[in-house]
Amino acid sequence: MIDPSEIAAARQALGRLLAKYRKAAGLNQHQLAPHTHYGRSTIANVEVGRQNVPRDFWERCEQALSAGGRLLAASERLDQLLRQQREETARLAAVEQRAAAPASGQRYLPGVIGRLSKAMPSPASPATTARHPSSTTCTPG
Repeated sequence: MIDPSEIAAARQALGRLLAKYRKAAGLNQHQLAPHTHYGRSTIANVEVGRQNVPRDFWERCEQALSAGGRLLAASERLDQLLRQQREETARLAAVEQRAAAPASGQRYLPGVIGRLSKAMPSPASPATTARHPSSTTCTPG
């Protein structure tokens, strides 16, 4: 299972790499922002590992900073970790769901019992307390 701290560490490392290339290019966050089509705050958040951004952000950073494919490669590693985590979480949820589900014959039993109990008269209902005509006593009148 992918440890969430591993993903956080990868996101922070990617952010530090972005900051390194941005500074090497002589740009501040505000100057890089128009090249990425994102705002300065997004760049700031990405650089500290607080925000995940799509591939097009990294492609634009690659072009603007001439990073030689390093930013894209690192972002793809992060994306792979995120995909793995989602897949593992989905598999685990499916296993838990199967474990919690009743056996195939048992899943219908509660519904059948419920329908039968509604259809049957209760012991105190008039249908069960009515007397047969021959059991009534007649008084001469």
